[in-house]
Amino acid sequence: MFHWQAIIVTLIVGTAAAYVTLTIWRSVTSEGGGSCGSCGSCDADDETKTPRTLVNLDETRP
Repeated sequence: MFHWQAIIVTLIVGTAAAYVTLTIWRSVTSEGGGSCGSCGSCDADDETKTPRTLVNLDETRP
């Protein structure tokens, strides 16, 4: 006989498995390119944006 904890765990694991399956399915069946700059609906690929700069996180160097 199932205890109530086993039922709860089964529901949680089943929900997690469904979420992972749905996420994989959506990524496999999605059309188009990447999620940033490939659709042309925003200016993500705009050359006029401020360039990114690297920040030195090494505290031993001045």
